Amino acid sequence: MAISNELRRMGGKINASGDELHILPSPLNPKEPVQTYGDHRIAMAFAPLRLRFPDLVIEHPEVVDKSFPEFWDEFDKVLNPA
Repeated sequence: MAISNELRRMGGKINASGDELHILPSPLNPKEPVQTYGDHRIAMAFAPLRLRFPDLVIEHPEVVDKSFPEFWDEFDKVLNPA
């Protein structure tokens, strides 16, 4: 699972079994870019972590163009409200 892989890479504690994913409370420390696996949903799912970790890099952010080409422009309004 992409979500569990990326959270684990950040130090997250995850229990995955079948279709279930349990995210246990644990500090995150993202040191590497988030891999999107070519999936727009992964890029969008990890975007809110940039509120806590402003330097977080999401690889291949253009994958969001598939479903929401304006996603990063809109998300930038959250990061930098007028």
